[in-house]
Amino acid sequence: MKRTDAIREVQQLKRSQHSHIVQVIGTYTFKQDLAILLYPAAEFNLETFMESILAESPGSTNYLHKEETQPKLRAMVTFFSCLSRAINFLHSNATKHMDIKPKNLLINDLRYNSLSSQGPYKIYIADFGITRSYKRAADAETDSPTSFTPLYAAPEVVDQRKRGLSADIFSLGCVFTEMLAVLAESDNESKRKDLLAVLSADEEQPRSYHGNIPLVTQWLREINGLNNCSPHFIELSPLRDMIWQMIDANPLRRPSADTVVSWLEAPTSCCLLGTGPDPFSAESLVKETEGIEKNGRTMNSRRVVSLYHRCAALQERLSRVPGLDHWWENNNQSISNIKTTLGPVTSLWQIFRQGIPLVRLYNALDPSRQIAIKPDLAEEQRAWAVDSFLDACEKDPKIDDFLYFLPNDLFNDNVVGFTKVSTFSCMLLFTVDESVERPKRPELIHLFTGL
Repeated sequence: MKRTDAIREVQQLKRSQHSHIVQVIGTYTFKQDLAILLYPAAEFNLETFMESILAESPGSTNYLHKEETQPKLRAMVTFFSCLSRAINFLHSNATKHMDIKPKNLLINDLRYNSLSSQGPYKIYIADFGITRSYKRAADAETDSPTSFTPLYAAPEVVDQRKRGLSADIFSLGCVFTEMLAVLAESDNESKRKDLLAVLSADEEQPRSYHGNIPLVTQWLREINGLNNCSPHFIELSPLRDMIWQMIDANPLRRPSADTVVSWLEAPTSCCLLGTGPDPFSAESLVKETEGIEKNGRTMNSRRVVSLYHRCAALQERLSRVPGLDHWWENNNQSISNIKTTLGPVTSLWQIFRQGIPLVRLYNALDPSRQIAIKPDLAEEQRAWAVDSFLDACEKDPKIDDFLYFLPNDLFNDNVVGFTKVSTFSCMLLFTVDESVERPKRPELIHLFTGL
């Protein structure tokens, strides 16, 4: 991804704060690369999620009756509502995603998250690389050249004709069709194979929905008729009977996102929380981290364990930075007390809040003008040290970072903010003189780079 494209995606995501849209929690540059840190670190995309269900009984629909697949099947039913409401949120803000497809829909496994009350799985819209926002919905009708995914793109997008928000509705209808194929059964055989055959009806053309709209529409009506008594299909009524309208060749005849939402029953528990992003707090991070460390759980722990180990490695690395190592040694007792009573995330947080460690980290860069350090900073003066550190970093030409953290990111009890602090500190270490000792274990490097 080009740097300009990455910056555009970050800006777009910051404008699109919703419970079912991925969040930007930080960015950093490493050499010539710009990296974006997103939440959540999902276990599946929708394509691999559906494949994991089908893998339970290859070639048949026995998976529909297996106890172990029921949580995923139940989640699949709720995803119709979640995705519809997320797209409606985007469209109500005159934003078109332009690349809705299973691979761009991430699914987080919450079964082992003791703090979650949102069901076993949660779905998020991702990849906003070609997303565009406008002042008004009418302005979203554009005809400039754009990239697209042929399998899920609307006819007007493929032909590079004028297209608007309804192009997203077409792509969402294609995704819903594939989801129905997983939930449907007929004579104990999977209907997914039938759908794939329909999409490949024209052997001379690539597999697509836009090239086979009449056949897909007929297929939808057939499976709806065959699954009238299916509990999953009953719950999806009347939406399941209307999906064919979403993939109409004529954009003007497709329903709006608001209309699609009206075809659904009451919102699921995750959607009842509101349209804002998933909330985070330092307390919840510490609780979840401690639970993983004590219970030895590994499933769904990638998000917290990654930050946990990164902070632990960062503490070790900071203790060897010239100038900072002397301060660390002189304050070893107080630091030891912090590290003994708290985990590495919270302890590093408190250490950085003292201000002096950040100032000494900057001074280790050997800049032409070092920050003067005031001894024995009072609590009210620690903010001065942090402000001095950030001001010096911003003015230093050797420090190339796309997004500096703000003082509130450090002093407020919000893990999203502290993730920015820890990430920026890690990247700053890579600009320190090469004589600084690297981590003893090479495999720890990724904890600093995020790669």
